[in-house]
Amino acid sequence: MRHKPYIVLGLLTAALLLFAACRREEPILADQSGRSWIAHKDVADRVQNKFSELESYQARFSISTTEGSRGAQMSGRIFYQKPGRIRYEFDQPAGNLIVSDGRIMWTYIRRLNAVGKQELDLQRNNQNDKPVFESDVVTGLSRLFRKYHYHFDTPEQPRSVDGKNYFVLDLEQREKIGGFERMRLFVDPESYLIQRAEGADGYGKKSVITFSDIQLNPQIPGSLFQYEPAEGVRVVPNPLVREEQ
Repeated sequence: MRHKPYIVLGLLTAALLLFAACRREEPILADQSGRSWIAHKDVADRVQNKFSELESYQARFSISTTEGSRGAQMSGRIFYQKPGRIRYEFDQPAGNLIVSDGRIMWTYIRRLNAVGKQELDLQRNNQNDKPVFESDVVTGLSRLFRKYHYHFDTPEQPRSVDGKNYFVLDLEQREKIGGFERMRLFVDPESYLIQRAEGADGYGKKSVITFSDIQLNPQIPGSLFQYEPAEGVRVVPNPLVREEQ
């Protein structure tokens, strides 16, 4: 499959895993001037703790990517259900689909009439001898914060961005192993939802994803996370890993 949607999927999944569900339970501290104060690690911890309580959600997403003078736009709906069930329905490009029941991830590219079938339980390690795939999203989220250095982008937090207040976290890979070397996350200070995420790789490609119309803990039928290729669709087995020789 010449067009590889997996870089975009990486940003989608990273941003997805950083969603949190509930209202703030602990107060933000204040210094002697009365100004709000909270440590960057506290924000990351609250995002992770809240997400672990989330059973399901759905939202609309929009993705823009730029590489030199070229750009692309994508949009659609995302559905999540614990443990590890994910579905991305694209309306741009229309008909594209990413579905996972937690064991197999299908990536369907309509214009190619082809689908990648990735087994997520394969025992594959990367060049640092770490598992390529995680068995659940909570573990994957914890691993993300371990793999990146992170801090606030400015001392004043939360800060205004386009008329809204966010905690803004900058992330940088501890080891340059491909994918998004740098990310920036915009966290709502009331709900601890990630409303925007930006990522940049080492080759100048940048991606931005935003979320809207978020529904927390909706009832989602399990059938939404099942997929069966239609007759005539070409299936590419395990496109994200190389088979052992």
